Amino acid sequence: MAVRNTKAANELIQKWQNEWSGMGLPLNIEVMELDLLSLDSVVRFAEAWNARLGPLHVLINNAGIFSIGEPQKFSKDGYEEHLQVNHLAPALLSVLLLPSLIRGSPSRIVNLNSVMHYVGFVDTKDMNIVSRKRKYTSLVGYSSSKLAQIMFSSVLHKRLPAESGISVVCVSPGIVQTNVARDLPMIVQAVYHLVPYLLQHSLLCWRPS
Repeated sequence: MAVRNTKAANELIQKWQNEWSGMGLPLNIEVMELDLLSLDSVVRFAEAWNARLGPLHVLINNAGIFSIGEPQKFSKDGYEEHLQVNHLAPALLSVLLLPSLIRGSPSRIVNLNSVMHYVGFVDTKDMNIVSRKRKYTSLVGYSSSKLAQIMFSSVLHKRLPAESGISVVCVSPGIVQTNVARDLPMIVQAVYHLVPYLLQHSLLCWRPS
């Protein structure tokens, strides 16, 4: 399990182990550090994993951020944070881990996405959304990064030779509660957690004409 906060991850694994110990289900989970806001961290992780010369059967790119209502921020690599965490870093990781994925074939790259990509846009000449052709908002940053990841996944899937045995898919978890807003002010988190209920209520009230 690749995570930014290894201490918290190990504590969570210990909690799982304690809960499942009576069920005879031992957990075999290893924690490795990976910070998607640092492309150097991505490279270090991939090099460490590939050095094991073992197979990798499934890569799940699940991490993501949605800084609701926050001003535009950039990583130390110079990229808009949504773009880097939701697209660039997972894309780089996927490419760098291809040797291990080939050893584990048939294998799969699974990119967790969002239906919000429908309102995103990708301008290859303005990936950081700084040209002012479009006004930046956190929604624009998030939705556009998700669209970019879908476009990357499609290209990678088409360019990987069939004999590699690697498939690339994008999936949307649907309307679920996640920790994507955990670093935002409490009031914003409260609003975020209401969104699934409001959407579900709208769907229940909707009737086809």
